[in-house]
Amino acid sequence: IDLQQVVNGLWEAGAESVSVNGQRVGALTAIRSVQETILVNYEPVVGPYVVRGIGDPRTLPTDFLRSSGGQWLQAVNLSAGLRFSIDAATDDQGLASETVGTLRYASTVPAGEGGES
Repeated sequence: IDLQQVVNGLWEAGAESVSVNGQRVGALTAIRSVQETILVNYEPVVGPYVVRGIGDPRTLPTDFLRSSGGQWLQAVNLSAGLRFSIDAATDDQGLASETVGTLRYASTVPAGEGGES
């Protein structure tokens, strides 16, 4: 749940891209726990967990701490002693690309039928 909260908090704070231990997180990504194992994209990840987000370096850290995910992480820090740090990314900390896959519910609008609202 902690990783889910952090990832959702980064999206809420305006991150354009997020990864957990190098596993790119997208709209269809599952973050689950199976017994003692945490799976991201159905791949096991182990601590220490590194969550990276790409966004505006001037606002993302503060906006994250104000988000529901940031507040969750701070509460867990106070109650359970979970340590975390927020570091400014460097240019060499890019995230792996993610394939979008097949669109399931979208279709093109035939010419002439896409009037403006």
